[in-house]
Amino acid sequence: MTGMTNRFRRYFSQLPAMRGEEGRSGMREAWRRRKWTRAVSGWAEFEQIGDGEIGGFPALRQRLEVAGNDNPRLIAQAREAFEEGLYAFLGQAPAPLFGADGRVDPAFWFTDPVTGAKWPGEDQAAFAISIQAAGQGRGDIKFVWESNRLQFLQPLAAAVAAEHDRKLEARLLSVIRGWSDANPPGRGINWISGTELALRLVSLAIVIAGIGPDRLESADRRLVRRMAAAHGRQLAAFITDNRNTSNHLVAEALGLLTASLIAPDLADARGWSRTARSIIEREALAQIHPDGVGCDQSPSYQAFTMEMIALALLLSRGSPVSFSSAVEHRLAAAARFICALADRNGTVPAIGDDGESRVICNGVDRETHYPASVAAAVGGLLKRPELTVLPREWGIRDAIFSVAEHGKTALRHTPDVQVFPCGGYSIVRDDIQGRQVHFVFDHGPLGRAPLAAHGHADALAVWMSVDGRPVFIDAGTYLFHAGGGERARLRESGMHNTLSVADASLARVAGAFGWKSLTDAEFLMVRTGPDWAVAGRHNGYAQNYRAMHTRQIERTADGFSISDTLDGAREVLPVSIRFLCAPGLEITRGNATVSIAGEAGHLVDLSAPEGFSAAVASVEFSPRFGERTATRQIVFSGALAPGAVAFTGVRPVAAKATARIVKPGNVVEAAWAKEPAAKSQDVKTSLTGSQS
Repeated sequence: MTGMTNRFRRYFSQLPAMRGEEGRSGMREAWRRRKWTRAVSGWAEFEQIGDGEIGGFPALRQRLEVAGNDNPRLIAQAREAFEEGLYAFLGQAPAPLFGADGRVDPAFWFTDPVTGAKWPGEDQAAFAISIQAAGQGRGDIKFVWESNRLQFLQPLAAAVAAEHDRKLEARLLSVIRGWSDANPPGRGINWISGTELALRLVSLAIVIAGIGPDRLESADRRLVRRMAAAHGRQLAAFITDNRNTSNHLVAEALGLLTASLIAPDLADARGWSRTARSIIEREALAQIHPDGVGCDQSPSYQAFTMEMIALALLLSRGSPVSFSSAVEHRLAAAARFICALADRNGTVPAIGDDGESRVICNGVDRETHYPASVAAAVGGLLKRPELTVLPREWGIRDAIFSVAEHGKTALRHTPDVQVFPCGGYSIVRDDIQGRQVHFVFDHGPLGRAPLAAHGHADALAVWMSVDGRPVFIDAGTYLFHAGGGERARLRESGMHNTLSVADASLARVAGAFGWKSLTDAEFLMVRTGPDWAVAGRHNGYAQNYRAMHTRQIERTADGFSISDTLDGAREVLPVSIRFLCAPGLEITRGNATVSIAGEAGHLVDLSAPEGFSAAVASVEFSPRFGERTATRQIVFSGALAPGAVAFTGVRPVAAKATARIVKPGNVVEAAWAKEPAAKSQDVKTSLTGSQS
């Protein structure tokens, strides 16, 4: 009963943030899964699924062929990795796919690449396993699930489509057969999560499209059809019936749609496709706000949801399944938001959680411009070239969604102010002291209620880059199920670029994906033009300190000021204002000032509010999933009286240019500061809440 006991404990820890019916729904789901576990008997249940129809995915096959022909370097790397049989996921040590006999090693599907420990396989029923309890001493299950998505086969499917390599086709199918032999339905760690089932089906569909159903032998068709039937049946049986898992529900729908298209003559296929269409139609509008911001308050998870919806639309073309134009409009709004969020180099702030989940393997283990790539994919799907301009790595995803290759130069920096009132972000681009400044201001919710599972306690935080160089950054994710206290530290306010009262977090963590209470934030105002200003407030300190935190960011003559007040406070309160800086920056502290410099020289000066002291702390943040890295955090500490305002000054420093004057016999170098660029007289504001 250990697994069930731990599951109950997790539900009880999340109950404070859940409405009553949703809490009861979670408990009912746990009991239903337990009952299902006793009834599952592996592949024997699917012996009646014989040879029959396999979906052809002709359009996908054609695009895979383009991907294979246009990405020779990526395809060569994929082939080399497959020949070596070594695969690394999420930056961890490579693991061997094949055993000494040349066959797929079953241990590959269950061995944690970090700890070397083995997770439960067919010897244990899937729903009897508690991920948290089983992971003690083993690690974070995400590292194991990554290999079981079979996404490392996708680039090889592109190679097969382009080269028609019979030997490679047979080896790809042998890997799928090796997975099915080691993972009978309902048994082991790889049959727990609907998201994992769905992403595995996507990889299966891509392999089928790359090979072509007409080239499959009878035994291979039976293998594929049984995989589709087993995955589809479990997905249909356990469709998420509440909003706690948000993007998981979209994944489940994509999985059902894919299963129905792989084996369209299965008895349940038509019902699966109807269910999938209904969910995607509803959730596309529920999980992406009308202004294009994802409800998870995480650009990475927003991109993940966008990619799933976009692929569902792509796969459904030519099939009986069709989606309304409202889904396309909402996807376009989401891509526009990503384009606004990205700096001139296509880099999007890592706000909230980033689990590095992908639907299409773009040919590299860890993409650095994933949201930009997905925005471009949406642009290609919808034939909206203005959405495909962000700099990014060009790869297989571009070919699948018909995105033309682009230049890799930085975007043109145009001063503007864009407000996304539904999702709660203001984004400013400005030229200050000859510097191109891009910053994001958060005045939105922590995440999708009731759990805000992938959000952080970052209300009224700012993220900033200067000349395309990140300066103020996010704390990151580290780990999910195995993160413990470190995950909590990175999610709470002390590691974000906002104000804290008495070093308390504006929301307190409850478990790996919940909060003891949620904070409500709101957008207050925007002023456009050269003297722009934006403001918001939140109630995270109202219960304990009877204070509403209000923050206004306003353009000044040589930079901008951040003004913080605690409205309604009845006493002087100790506060700290923090800025987490990107690693590699040189930070110099004065009495009440801090200077920040990078490789290109002096970037920014910060001045503390009057009466506040300045400190620079060494901290660890998480630049990528599973990683921790040292960096520096600027901390301004002081006291804020009722009605008082704490002004923090942020002043970009004029860039210095160097000239080399070459004369016969000598070289003279001169350096000087550029004149401040003229401020734009046409700073526009985009209130995108009406764009649906």
